[in-house]
Amino acid sequence: MVHPKLLTGGVMDWKSASTKGDGVVTIPDRWLHLHYYEALNILCRMENALRVFVYVVLKGTFKERWADTTLQLADGEQSTIAATAARRLAQAKGFGYLGYEITSPLNVFKQRRAHPNHLL
Repeated sequence: MVHPKLLTGGVMDWKSASTKGDGVVTIPDRWLHLHYYEALNILCRMENALRVFVYVVLKGTFKERWADTTLQLADGEQSTIAATAARRLAQAKGFGYLGYEITSPLNVFKQRRAHPNHLL
């Protein structure tokens, strides 16, 4: 259920950018400024590089049992990588389109062409 305050504009007060007569574009103060996008982009790239590094180390050390590695979560609970991934996937499915793969006719066409008997 959507909180009523969100519907009335209390929290999500979306304002539009405006253009002045001299061509200058002004954005609302609550918008994220452009220089933050570059910082967030670098941060996400570093996080992804760290994830790949950890995966390579775990895969190299534990081979096929890397997903059974035990983690200590933020709440102090211990869980395996596989169990944590399963829990997060289940949570993602609760968010609808954010957690589901979307297939398009183009993807199906690519899969058919990749099949050795795609002309049949």
